[in-house]
Amino acid sequence: MNRGIGTRHGAAGIIILLILAFAALAGSGLFATDSHAYQRYNDGCQNCHGSFTDSTSPKGTNFGSAGDKHEMHRDSSFMGTACNLCHTSGDNRNPFLKSSDGLTGITGLGCTGCHNGPGLRTHHRATGASACSGCHPSPETPPAESTKPPYYGTTGTKANNACNPVAQANINENWTVGDFLGVDNDGDNLYDANDPNCQAVVAPTITTASLPAGTVGTAYSQTLAATGGTSPYSWSVSAGTLPAGLSLSTGGVLSGTPTAAATSTFTVRVTGANSASSTKGFTVTINAAAESLTITTASLPAGTVGTAYSQTLAATGGTTPYSWSVSAGTLPAGLSLSTGGVLSGTPTAAATSTFTVQVTGGGTATKAFSVTINPAAPPTGAVAITPEDGATNVPVNTVVTARVETGDIRTVFNKDTFTLTPGVASDDESVERSGALASSVCVSGGFVRGSFSYNDSHTQARFTPNCPLEHNMTYIGAIAPGEASTSAGPQSFVFTTAVELPDSDDDGADDEEDDHPHDRRKTDRWSPHGKGKIHIDAGDDSGPTIRGSMAISETCSRLNQAGKPEGYEFTDGLIQFQAEGVERGTTATFKLTFPSGIAPGSKVYQADAGGFHEVADAVVTGDTVTVKVTNVDADDGVVLVNPVGVAAPAESGTGSIDLANASGGGCAVAPGKTSGGAGAMAPMLLLLVGALLRRLRKPGRRG
Repeated sequence: MNRGIGTRHGAAGIIILLILAFAALAGSGLFATDSHAYQRYNDGCQNCHGSFTDSTSPKGTNFGSAGDKHEMHRDSSFMGTACNLCHTSGDNRNPFLKSSDGLTGITGLGCTGCHNGPGLRTHHRATGASACSGCHPSPETPPAESTKPPYYGTTGTKANNACNPVAQANINENWTVGDFLGVDNDGDNLYDANDPNCQAVVAPTITTASLPAGTVGTAYSQTLAATGGTSPYSWSVSAGTLPAGLSLSTGGVLSGTPTAAATSTFTVRVTGANSASSTKGFTVTINAAAESLTITTASLPAGTVGTAYSQTLAATGGTTPYSWSVSAGTLPAGLSLSTGGVLSGTPTAAATSTFTVQVTGGGTATKAFSVTINPAAPPTGAVAITPEDGATNVPVNTVVTARVETGDIRTVFNKDTFTLTPGVASDDESVERSGALASSVCVSGGFVRGSFSYNDSHTQARFTPNCPLEHNMTYIGAIAPGEASTSAGPQSFVFTTAVELPDSDDDGADDEEDDHPHDRRKTDRWSPHGKGKIHIDAGDDSGPTIRGSMAISETCSRLNQAGKPEGYEFTDGLIQFQAEGVERGTTATFKLTFPSGIAPGSKVYQADAGGFHEVADAVVTGDTVTVKVTNVDADDGVVLVNPVGVAAPAESGTGSIDLANASGGGCAVAPGKTSGGAGAMAPMLLLLVGALLRRLRKPGRRG
């Protein structure tokens, strides 16, 4: 029994010993399934990789200017990894491989936060190490090299690229200047750019959006572009056919000289040095060769001084749009050539000009032209003048109008040929600015000063004195033959202005001119153009009154001509007056009736120091315009109403009177005795005065 009992005790002892041995082995980690062969770095890793504070390792790795492994991981100039991602409190610089304190929002994984656990073991097996095999048997499938480890791209480290395509500190695994290659995260002993997993994610991408068209016979060259992948790239055509005459080099240059017009579609492949590639389809159109560029305009017609000129040059062939220029010679004075090929302007001098024109557009072509500018054709015969020769009781605000049936009135009626002289010599006279009227010289050197203006057809001219003429004065007008004139000799005329009479109601019009001489709420003024009277009506007895009325021509040089409407004419001129009795902050209405009526399409304009402006709120009824007069801040109730007039559409072929050809900034004045033209005319004028005065008719009232 003892034996039996002893035998049983021996077996039990053996079982106990086996259990204790298994427990010891399990405690040592030999058969552990959820532990590491080494729990900490200094448990065995240092045997192959050296101390964490050594500058090199037994494997020969050099940590460069970082100094050692620890500084390479910690220093902000290199990896810049936070201490708590590797260490736990109290580990005495012997970090756990799989745990650490971590950071806020980042779980502490110790060394395996960057050194992928399965990949690290696979790497050791590939290099012959066996420390892990007892606890972590093969095979294992680690994440691909291109997969970022948990710590990459977080705030705890500067490492953010698991594939390290370029050795660049602080943005990928290669952060040293030594021979460190990076981290073998998938354990295949291939590092970063050499690892197929990384190559697959960095294939180059073609960035060229499209290719331009070409032309048969014209050299073509376009360089394709790509980004990403591993350079150098190699280019090829993977499908389709290139345009005839073109080829694609391995460097990505599509070039050659197209030989046929067609549209070709093809696919291009770009391959990186890592053999990864991508493709993209393109379409290129080859156009037929353009016809040779040629100027087709045969010749250019002659022009006339002072008459608008416009000719458009033409070409064929090449490619549009064309661009035109003068390559040699000089254009006629006053003309210019636009890039669109329009030769235009108003000739200013008679001459023949020779010049060469160049056009570009898919080539270049030139052609010589000759253009003759003729003098303006002078009128034949006498010039019709208003006021007529011998007229009396002429309003002092009159203008002098000259007309011809044919020819160019400018050749005989201009600042060099026409003078207007008072019959009785007077001293020089000037006026100061008044409202919309600028200061000006009225009489100088014995001559009335004024401006010249012409209609579009150059058959009518107007001389507008700068100031009203003198009352009861005889004026002598003289037209001397110009250089181009065909008239037999000088032409002269005289007229006498109206006698100055009382103005009982002090509204600006004398009692005979005013149809309502004793009513300050109504007045009448002669139109400066001789068309009749302009009537002003302030309303009933309770309304405001009128003072200082004056009718003037829109061509008066004292008015700012800016804004005056083109293609319109002020048939009756303008009317200006003072409105009295308009209480401050109130508005009064005045009715203006014009003797020539108001034609369809007419507009109401007012002139001030800034020029002409359309009166938007004017009301037109029949021949009458109703205007509003507002007193903004005048305590005395007096408001100056600047010149107002009706602009009617100019008759076809006549055009509006303008100041385009007047000198002195838009207004010419008759020459004084010191000018060449006036000096030559003075002796003639002295001889004419006596004879003309004898011809004066007995004064009578103008109707």
